[in-house]
Amino acid sequence: MAKSLHTKEYRAAVDLLRELREASGQNQTVFAEQIGRTQTFVSAAERASVRLDIQQLATWIAACGLTLEEWGRRMDRLSQAAHAKPTAAKSAAKSSARKTSGAKR
Repeated sequence: MAKSLHTKEYRAAVDLLRELREASGQNQTVFAEQIGRTQTFVSAAERASVRLDIQQLATWIAACGLTLEEWGRRMDRLSQAAHAKPTAAKSAAKSSARKTSGAKR
């Protein structure tokens, strides 16, 4: 079994985190300051070099203006799209990130 850092599901989750941060209009340095981390940590998380624990995930998501419930719904949509069509997952991720642009910060 593949390590969880290297599964396509984890990659999709990390891609969505990056897209949400970008949609919030924050670069890695500003975002890192907001979540109390370094830019290096944000970069490593977005490359899937480190695994986020649940508290780090919750902090990241909140800094992007979402709740864990909203995050879960978006991940569910990505998962469903990935099982429907391989190319649909990327399209769903971009659509999901665009919706965040209007989220409160």
